[in-house]
Amino acid sequence: MKLGLGLGVNSITSQKIGAGFTGILDEYSGAAAAYSVRRLSSSYTDGLIRVRRSSDDTEQDIGFDSNGDLDSTALLAFVGTGGTDNGFVTTWYDQSGNGNDATNATESEQPLIVDGGSVAQFDGINAVEFNGTSHELAASLSLSTTAFSSFSVAGTDGAAGTNAQAIFGSNATAFYSQIRSYDLETRISTSPILTLDDDIGNNPNQMQLFASINGTSAGNQYIDGTIGNQSPLDTSSSGGISETSVYIGSVNGQRYLGGGISEIIIFDSDQSSNRTGMETNINDHFDIYS
Repeated sequence: MKLGLGLGVNSITSQKIGAGFTGILDEYSGAAAAYSVRRLSSSYTDGLIRVRRSSDDTEQDIGFDSNGDLDSTALLAFVGTGGTDNGFVTTWYDQSGNGNDATNATESEQPLIVDGGSVAQFDGINAVEFNGTSHELAASLSLSTTAFSSFSVAGTDGAAGTNAQAIFGSNATAFYSQIRSYDLETRISTSPILTLDDDIGNNPNQMQLFASINGTSAGNQYIDGTIGNQSPLDTSSSGGISETSVYIGSVNGQRYLGGGISEIIIFDSDQSSNRTGMETNINDHFDIYS
């Protein structure tokens, strides 16, 4: 898998902050957590990711360039451009302002952002690379809600089949969003399971924009802006999310993703009225679909 992605510690790389920048979280506020390889808010001025380089295990924060994109120049200057130079993500910083950074201190479980001297890409888009067997990041994210919305830019390197591959989640029976060979499945409680129609399926080796919303009247899902199944709103007394953590790239050590993730934005609210605007913003930036 080529997605073109210590313990010493170095300081953050310099960041170039363009005047008049407006990010998606400036337009659509209230995210519970937000992870990306781009800058999402004008008020966010810290690093996007923390990287461990393979040559000596030194770590450094990597920020964004003047366009708000991952600072690839600083990243490769730190990690190196040789065929054996790899950079591993130890922290994917939460840009929501809630401090829900996703981390992993175990070296063998850290996903890549530099792979063999090149910035990790999936389908031509900068992405954090997950190996499908052990890579994951974990965040302390407290969610206690029935209304829920998520927007993810992700893709798998092969048909997921019955062995679904998780974008994020923490509980295999209550909270996850995962890609299968024929659909996207998101569960936000014991019921309902929000599942796309079979004819709106996952395309292996292709980056896609996934949106899942449990809203005021129904649970809807979308792949690249196209709606799938509609499920009834979860109004059961036992329903809704009650979680204190979330894993990126797995469901608490299960259903590991083999592929790439560029962005995940999670809301503990109904974002139905903002969906098309958010999808347009995401697609305009990453150029996922026409």
